[in-house]
Amino acid sequence: RAERPDLQARALGLGGVARGKGGAYADGMRTIQDGLSLALERELTPVAAEVYQRLGTAREIAGDYAGARDALHTALGLCDASGDGLHHTCLSCMAYVLRELGDWDQAQELCRDLIAPGARPAETLVADGVLGAIEVWRGDPHGGPLLTRCLETSARLNVVSMQCDSAAALA
Repeated sequence: RAERPDLQARALGLGGVARGKGGAYADGMRTIQDGLSLALERELTPVAAEVYQRLGTAREIAGDYAGARDALHTALGLCDASGDGLHHTCLSCMAYVLRELGDWDQAQELCRDLIAPGARPAETLVADGVLGAIEVWRGDPHGGPLLTRCLETSARLNVVSMQCDSAAALA
């Protein structure tokens, strides 16, 4: 109703992810692509970065981790170009995708960069879970406290995906 293309593109990206999570993957991808087209046509670089991040999320949900990595790589490039604050979110998503692709060394390095001294647990939620899981799977007991922090933070913030992920890694 506001006739703002930035809001329309963002809404299409978010709606597409919701459709994908609801099982309508093809419809969700079309919706995200519509939002991405709108953002790119209007040269809304920060919005395009956000919608590319949504595309990465949708591809990750579908198990297309290589596609998710590519979409997140594009989102990161747009974040760098626009100075957008979504950069940390895209890096967190990238760390998760890299872990799932088996690129554990790069995922660990990225997570260590994301877990800055003095950062709040809400800011390091995904990095805690990804790094903690890799460490325990490699036999390093230092991953346990990271997973515990991830589990506690995800429970407090109701981030079900990271609750399940960290609980499974702890198990």
